[in-house]
Amino acid sequence: MMVALVPAGTATALRVATALQGFGLAARRVRFGEREALIIDTDSPDVQKAVEDIDGVEKVSVTRDSYPLASRAVIGRDTVVRFGTEAAMVEIGGKNPVLIAGP
Repeated sequence: MMVALVPAGTATALRVATALQGFGLAARRVRFGEREALIIDTDSPDVQKAVEDIDGVEKVSVTRDSYPLASRAVIGRDTVVRFGTEAAMVEIGGKNPVLIAGP
């Protein structure tokens, strides 16, 4: 489960951590850009409901993926990596297949 916090969510993270203690769980705090999220190793509907009701929680996403921050369930879109110059831009993960070869 991933819990996205509103910006400046330090107080929210503490409230979520306190709620999780009642379930015998702990969360791992991660940052991506200016945002923060908590990763919780559970998919319990009871925990989800308890966390969703905490003020300052923006979104709760339940995923069983090994890498929840890269999960489509969390991000909601494909991951596309772009590199090269504007004239010769290559997108990996886009709609067109890319062939990479070398010696």
